[in-house]
Amino acid sequence: MKLFASKKDRIANERMEDPSIGIPPGDLDHPSERLRRERFMFSTVICCLTAFSSIVVIDDMRLRDRLDNQRPQFWFYSFDDLANRTINLTHGEITRDEETQIFINTLSEYVTKRESIDHVTDKSRDEWLKIFTDKHWFKAYDDHMNPLKNPRSIRTFYRKEGLTRSIHNVTVSPQPDKPNEFYIRYETADYNATEEISGSRKRWQIDVTVRRDPRDGLTAHEAALNPLNIKVMNYVPMPVPDSE
Repeated sequence: MKLFASKKDRIANERMEDPSIGIPPGDLDHPSERLRRERFMFSTVICCLTAFSSIVVIDDMRLRDRLDNQRPQFWFYSFDDLANRTINLTHGEITRDEETQIFINTLSEYVTKRESIDHVTDKSRDEWLKIFTDKHWFKAYDDHMNPLKNPRSIRTFYRKEGLTRSIHNVTVSPQPDKPNEFYIRYETADYNATEEISGSRKRWQIDVTVRRDPRDGLTAHEAALNPLNIKVMNYVPMPVPDSE
């Protein structure tokens, strides 16, 4: 029976408590090196997921027209814990009816964000609209509405006059036999401070096209807001005739 442990045994016992004992810094087996490799691998996974970027993987409209019972599928990821960068990778699938309802809800929010004028949230709303708008249509919208690009922008006029505009009574209806097209109606009202200006209410209508574009890469921020990669186009509001 050994009363005293040998030097070799003491080192072995100490290494069980602290794995770095006896391993020089820079050695591949040193805990700091293993931790560095683990962090590098984790960063690589993050980059790969960002590149993958929540892209919709099944979204060919013509194919789904032939396979009406097929449930469109999509992947997206989110950070459950931003501090520890914990990733939640989620797979989902939706029916055609569920997809249509998502389009309707998105378009209702889209119209409200696009047509409102309040001089406070204009920038944040434009950032949201950019994610949900076809890039060519968004450029035309931004060139027209952005006061920095168009001195005659309606936003410039409203700010100068101290007015704001709110949106009311938005209705969105799918077009029969046209799965990507929707008919929208809404009302605008101008306000001076909190008081609605008498006679300022106007009714508008739009025939708008919506598509899902799986080919565009999404950033993590875009994926969190728009996992289906919905894009709005052909957005041209027209006044509702007084006879209606």
